[in-house]
Amino acid sequence: MRGLFDAPLTRADQIFERFCKFHRANPDAWRLFCKFTDEMRYHQSKWSARAVLHRMRWESALSTAGDSVFKISDHFSVYYARMYLATHPKERIRKLKVFFN
Repeated sequence: MRGLFDAPLTRADQIFERFCKFHRANPDAWRLFCKFTDEMRYHQSKWSARAVLHRMRWESALSTAGDSVFKISDHFSVYYARMYLATHPKERIRKLKVFFN
């Protein structure tokens, strides 16, 4: 919890806080990100974390009805990419440029 005299949050800090809340509330998003990233890794030579998020949205739109479509900010792609690289060290050197270009 932030105190009265804490420095104001930067835009990056605000996005990171929103990501942390989203990540805690939606643990399936991380599993889906890993699943689709692993699939794309074997079918594409170049891809991005944002492309994975777009696929997550697409797949959820096809499999859900009404207002339950998966909503995730594009700003979160960098955090999911970094988490993926941290938990999949073998991919770190080979895919680092692809994730952050």
